Amino acid sequence: MALHICFSLGYKYESDLRKYLLTKSNTDIGPQSDLSKPIAINTTIEMQRLLSLDYVTGEMCTVSQILTKWYDKRLTWDAGRYGNITRLFIKPEQVWSPKIRIYNVRSPPLDIGQDFIIIHYNGTLVKEHLIMVYSNCNINPIAYPFDTQLCPMYAYIESSNYDYVRFSKFFVEKSIFWRHHVWDVRFKFYPQKVYDKSVGVIRFTLKRMTQFKDVASLLPLFFLSLSSILPFKLSIDHGERLSVSTTTFLSNVVYMTEFDKKMPLNTENYSAVQYFLIGSTILSGFSTIMAIIISLTAEQQRMRHIEPKQGNTDSKDDDSIADNKEAITKANVRKRRIGVFNNITFYIILVCLLTNSVYIIVILVKGSLGENLQ
Repeated sequence: MALHICFSLGYKYESDLRKYLLTKSNTDIGPQSDLSKPIAINTTIEMQRLLSLDYVTGEMCTVSQILTKWYDKRLTWDAGRYGNITRLFIKPEQVWSPKIRIYNVRSPPLDIGQDFIIIHYNGTLVKEHLIMVYSNCNINPIAYPFDTQLCPMYAYIESSNYDYVRFSKFFVEKSIFWRHHVWDVRFKFYPQKVYDKSVGVIRFTLKRMTQFKDVASLLPLFFLSLSSILPFKLSIDHGERLSVSTTTFLSNVVYMTEFDKKMPLNTENYSAVQYFLIGSTILSGFSTIMAIIISLTAEQQRMRHIEPKQGNTDSKDDDSIADNKEAITKANVRKRRIGVFNNITFYIILVCLLTNSVYIIVILVKGSLGENLQ
């Protein structure tokens, strides 16, 4: 019986308190009495989880919990008159509350948690809600796969007059559940004013964690590049020179096409690996053309019998022997010229290959050190 009486009294106190607060609240008008003093809003955004970062489209999906605090002197009460109730849970639509908006997003944030507001007897209100945000990130792939991305997100308070509300304090915290298997995420936050709006800026810094698959994807690049110069170390008469050059060229074209599918669609920069692939493809194409030219030149010499066969010279006269020696000498000179041309081509491709390799190594090392190469 005593428990039933206590429960009934508690229900009555809470019911009376709700009626009292709802008669004093106004969902359309803020709590400030002096319009020259904006409402101070304390906001804490707890980053719960990075769900994904689509590298091709630049879409970043995060889950965040927004905690908002403000003061409304209209919603104060004497706890002693209402059964020592010091706080009350109500629905957001029953009182005025600041509307925190996130922009730089692809679609409106999704509320994935139940919103509620806690009113304390001293007039302090606390609102919590959990949202999922799909925001835009301008991907800079130049140091891929050792890249670091900067992705900003902006929060502001929606109001008909932005002079009436402002961020008094703005904090961003990282949840203990914040983990991602690809990106090491850090962020900075600071308030600023944009077009008379009080805006909180959150700048995400995402550094890619080195994985085996990323390193393994670079190995074919260097082996394909080496294959561009190997044909010129084979004998001029070797039948595999042309086939090796052609296979290397086609392999570079296929690898470059497949690699391009993993790169961002909307970006002003290209990956250093793409530049390397373009250079390697040009070198392999040049290698194929030069291998064809050298092979054709050597074949023409054979067809013209530049190297005459040395038969029995006892039956020949002195003039025939002299002509034969002269022909052999000219053939050797032409053969040496082809060899010199072959070596020059080899060193030209080698120098270009080394230059291309040094460029990509410098870019990837800077990227691995965490530099954002804009």
